[in-house]
Amino acid sequence: MIKRKEINELYEKCNISKSNLDLLVINPQLRKIATSIIEEGLKFSTYIERFVVELNHKFQSQNTNFDTFMRLYKEPDMKEMTFQLANDDTKLRKEAEDLVSDFLDKKLEMYQPLLPFLVEFENKTKEYLTEIL
Repeated sequence: MIKRKEINELYEKCNISKSNLDLLVINPQLRKIATSIIEEGLKFSTYIERFVVELNHKFQSQNTNFDTFMRLYKEPDMKEMTFQLANDDTKLRKEAEDLVSDFLDKKLEMYQPLLPFLVEFENKTKEYLTEIL
């Protein structure tokens, strides 16, 4: 999976490319499509970012829960607490699995709005280049 930092770097490169396009290309349709790609790309990257943050939070909660369990499980008077921690761990694992499953189900749906803009951008770019050459 692409790391959050890499996603941000790719988004920055995309914005730089868009700025270059705005400086060098006169065609307003092409510029408008490029803006739409940026906007939809931001929605998609925000969706991924939110997923990564939520999943990371689940993993941190599981680690904290596990560390507490390991400290307490040998203590005879902490049996009820360790039982609760084990139940919490099961719940956290299920939540993480559901989160990943939901992400995988919706990932394509979230990416789908970008596709028409990408195709249109490619077609308009070819038209524009044909006009100026």
